[in-house]
Amino acid sequence: QILSLAEKLDTLVGIFAIGQHPTGVKDPYALRRAAIGLLRILIETPLALDLQDLLAFTAGELRAKVAAEAAADEVFDYVLERLKGYYQEQGIGRDLVEAVLATGVTVPSDAHRRILAVQAFARLPEAEALSAANKRIRNMLKKAGTTHLPATHDPARLREEAEIQLAERLRAREAEVQSLIHDQDYTGALQALAGLRPAIDRFFDQVLVMVEEEALRDNRLALLARFEALFLGVADISRLRQAGS
Repeated sequence: QILSLAEKLDTLVGIFAIGQHPTGVKDPYALRRAAIGLLRILIETPLALDLQDLLAFTAGELRAKVAAEAAADEVFDYVLERLKGYYQEQGIGRDLVEAVLATGVTVPSDAHRRILAVQAFARLPEAEALSAANKRIRNMLKKAGTTHLPATHDPARLREEAEIQLAERLRAREAEVQSLIHDQDYTGALQALAGLRPAIDRFFDQVLVMVEEEALRDNRLALLARFEALFLGVADISRLRQAGS
């Protein structure tokens, strides 16, 4: 495995460094096969190795022969594209893979656990509504901007019963979810988060977020950002494809 990893890393970074990237259907140096082989070793063994670190180390070893530092980032993006194909062949949609990669995870074996967890989550009856809620939150935060928001919401500023209940549900689940994520039990974490659906549905039904009073508006946005952050500990589920889309 060590020799195979070394050979594939050397081939990928070296060939990219001399500008011989694959183009379209042409892949004379079998870089696609090398990338898939690299991923299979890391995922199926599994090995808890960071792909970015491996590529950076390889580029450093090639420094005396060729300027390979920039190639490491290109190879990283190329391998991640192959990762989507790797899962597509297993019947796992690109949206599930992209939901995980959006978190910036760089350890393929860890990404694999997250992808399987998201696949299981997507089958839950709560999944579509929670994905839509996260997408709505993302749009609100993007529109409002987050640089001025407090680090967390102020419980004293909560007025509506629905926002108080959401804050309580978040507080009740937070430690459990963070512990599950720490243990890499991503399926358990998402199952626990699925229980937040009634609270977030009630919040959006009964609470107006974008009110004129700035302090109140920012407090509600901070609460929603906290909700989103728990999911982002596993994946960006706002990217999951909605039924009919």
